[in-house]
Amino acid sequence: LKHLESYWSENIIKTRCLPKISMSTVLALTALALAPQVQASWNQGILNGNTPEEPSLHRRVSFFETRETPVNKTHHLVSIMQGTFKDLAVYFIALADREQHVRQFAREKLGVGELDIIGEGAHIPKLPLGFLQVEGEIHGKLPLDKITPAEVAVSQSHTLALEYFKNNDAVEHGLFFEDDITIDDDVFAMAMNSTEMKSNNVMEVLYTLGQTADDLGWQGLNLGRCWDDCPSKVTKSYETAGIDLVETCNSYCAHAYFMTKKGAEIMIEYTRPIRASGDGIRCALSQEGLLKYFSTTPRMFNQDRDDQKSGLHTTDRLPECVHHKAVVCKRREPWVNAIVTGQF
Repeated sequence: LKHLESYWSENIIKTRCLPKISMSTVLALTALALAPQVQASWNQGILNGNTPEEPSLHRRVSFFETRETPVNKTHHLVSIMQGTFKDLAVYFIALADREQHVRQFAREKLGVGELDIIGEGAHIPKLPLGFLQVEGEIHGKLPLDKITPAEVAVSQSHTLALEYFKNNDAVEHGLFFEDDITIDDDVFAMAMNSTEMKSNNVMEVLYTLGQTADDLGWQGLNLGRCWDDCPSKVTKSYETAGIDLVETCNSYCAHAYFMTKKGAEIMIEYTRPIRASGDGIRCALSQEGLLKYFSTTPRMFNQDRDDQKSGLHTTDRLPECVHHKAVVCKRREPWVNAIVTGQF
């Protein structure tokens, strides 16, 4: 792939001068041109007494493999970390330099205890996204100007975490966090002091919310929504706790959310191949009735976008609601809905 990327970069101007030609044809011609170079590298490795990997001119570029990781492996660019509370699994997606912050947050704010690194998340692709579209990793109908390499990596890191959860038979619900997570202490203080929650710590409050999935029928519950339309239809209200569970239309942001096993299966299905950013997919699936995705209001978790510029997100803090008088669900990214439903 390094040979291919170098050759592509050096010859991009030449390929643009060609008449209309498919990228797959360009890749095939490139592979033929590189064959002697790859074989020479292989032979040189053997002459030096090494045993290199078997050469492959067409190795599949994939972000979707679930790679089991030794417990002592701690130097990933992106790590998937897991803790457990009763029958609830807690997952974190963390950049390498954020792991210690995540461990401290899980221990001091959530009371989850020690986290295990169970796998590696997706890296930001170095090759053009067009390569991944040719390979079938990105949906053929997705306009490449509608997604960034960083969104690809974040979205698929979430998908990998969802897959770990789906295959974990010991738990019923999954709670997912990004590495720039912060807790709203005021919201939890009120909840813990309420007569309805009957909880004396953060995880007990969250566990109580997770148990509403069967009664309310949600498959995903956003605990930190942003850019949503408000007001929303209330499905359950904890009056003394000051928390409502609502059906929402544009519940963006994925720094803190619940998923059931069914919700995880749906999200995995619609993110392979990549159809849009993870936020866009969740909203589109909810709008089309394919995923029952609810939210809490007020939101219970925020993103630390002031002090943690090395996290998965670096822009300013986003508002919970932007449309406070919305009465009709407006599809903000109709092209995502079209890809999800197949109605182009």
